[in-house]
Amino acid sequence: MGDTLKKSNNVEKFDIILVGYGIAARCLLREFAKSDYFSKKKILVVYNDDVFPPCSLNTTSIVCRSGVQKGISDLGDFIFDSYEEAISFYESHPECHEQGLQHSLTDQSPKGREDFIRRFGHCDSLNTLGDLSLSESFEGVSFKAYFIDPSKCLSALEQAYIEKLDVTIKKLTCREVLKKEGHLQLDCGCESFVTNKVIIASGAYSKFFQNNLKQESLTKSKFVSGSYIVFDDCDFGNKSFVLANRHYNLIYRRRSRQIMIGGSTVKEDLLCASVSELKSQYNFFRDLLKGDLVLPAFESGTIKTGLRHKGQKRRPFFGELEKGPFGNIYSMTGLYKNGFTFPFLGAKAISKLIQE
Repeated sequence: MGDTLKKSNNVEKFDIILVGYGIAARCLLREFAKSDYFSKKKILVVYNDDVFPPCSLNTTSIVCRSGVQKGISDLGDFIFDSYEEAISFYESHPECHEQGLQHSLTDQSPKGREDFIRRFGHCDSLNTLGDLSLSESFEGVSFKAYFIDPSKCLSALEQAYIEKLDVTIKKLTCREVLKKEGHLQLDCGCESFVTNKVIIASGAYSKFFQNNLKQESLTKSKFVSGSYIVFDDCDFGNKSFVLANRHYNLIYRRRSRQIMIGGSTVKEDLLCASVSELKSQYNFFRDLLKGDLVLPAFESGTIKTGLRHKGQKRRPFFGELEKGPFGNIYSMTGLYKNGFTFPFLGAKAISKLIQE
């Protein structure tokens, strides 16, 4: 079985089929465009944002290394290396982001404060948010953060490959990846396609393929819902900032003049928001700031939710799921809270595997 498949009278054949068209898929295509190997490959992308709303466009999209260092754990190494890889892209595309500080607050309990210092090595007195002075200081640490504009990021990634690769993009729902003798068949209901290389890069929805792809990275992964409330037309100064309290944040985006409040929620497998939980987070930040930053009424905000994909022990998976006489199945999954950094590293890994 060769890399390039011949035409069939029944179904259209492609060299590579990519399932999904969010940041993971676009990072893969951007990486493919760097290599002559893929320049003559016929590539199909199938996705359906109406059926599977992309997390790429339903997230607060903050990139911050938060003091993570190399050499402590394999997950820390993933986070560090992918951050460096992603930042090289963002720095060369200033239209995709703005910069500011993320202020991570200490836990108020004695043990929480002790654990915080053990993790970060110190804590400081925080008396400003962006260019706003606070009447009462807080304890915590501050880190450089990138405030990614998801739509502009996806567009910039697309520009890197759209003229360099032979890519067909179809808005279809992939129902199943079927393993046939000598090939793989993608069942999209009204249409089917044949290939010998499939890459699944569909975020949390990758779990839907686990019934016929028995691989630990899928079977031991899970959905995690992330909800946040957005307030428009807010003016809290000329500097963007994040105020982080454990698993949820208050974010001010200067460029779009938005306040966002939210984070991971208790409904781990539902694409719906816990309004009471968001209201609790809203009240926490409102009370914490004590009038220094007056939030709009909760009822005036718009609530958004995205499903993230959490891998086993928070580890991402970039690699080959299965190999056989039908061909090769690859996947980029488990991006979880690092959806705007992990794909840049994962794309390199999968591109290298395909070319071996």
